[in-house]
Amino acid sequence: MAALARSVLRYSARHEAAASDNFADHVIAGLGEEQKWLSAKYFYDATGSELFEQITGLPEYYPTRTELKILETNAPAMSGYIPLSAALVEFGTGSTRKARLLIDAAPQLAAYVPVDISAEFLSSETMKLHEDLPDLVLHPIAADFTKPFALTVRLFANMVAGHIVIFFLIALTVLISPFIAPVSVAFALGIYLLELFVALVQAYVFTMLSAVFIGMTQHAH
Repeated sequence: MAALARSVLRYSARHEAAASDNFADHVIAGLGEEQKWLSAKYFYDATGSELFEQITGLPEYYPTRTELKILETNAPAMSGYIPLSAALVEFGTGSTRKARLLIDAAPQLAAYVPVDISAEFLSSETMKLHEDLPDLVLHPIAADFTKPFALTVRLFANMVAGHIVIFFLIALTVLISPFIAPVSVAFALGIYLLELFVALVQAYVFTMLSAVFIGMTQHAH
């Protein structure tokens, strides 16, 4: 029981330090314990991310290899649950190898939002993906996804396809009957404002639920 209590106390100290954005708090909490530790997130600069990508290719490191196999097998079926003009959000992106499998299988996606703590590596991976998929809206977010962060890009992704259709119909209406063009413009503006409101609500709810879910997984371990 004493060993279990020490383990719980050790985790509590780590979690308390991780809840702070202060690097000094992390270092003092980790190095102040009998068994020294530091959060692995501080290793994820450009060099650290590259090293981790090399580690994922080792025979001993099975998670990435297993995840890729799952996606290769099931991406087509998964794509059937993705609605038109959806945004794919990936937490802890690293390289975009896994996301590419799902993106290729789901052409209905309007946007991809990779979230990673390493801003340099994230920027590099996003540029590579843009070269391969220039028509896909990309919005990289450099953030610690164990804490709440904004995902308002969702409103843009949700509206892209619908707006293309609406603007096409307005242009067609103006060509056919200029007299009803003002009505069409007013209608389109109303739809736009409604979508803007809904998208903002979705962004808020999605961000809060993500934060709650990640917090639950941390407490569970």
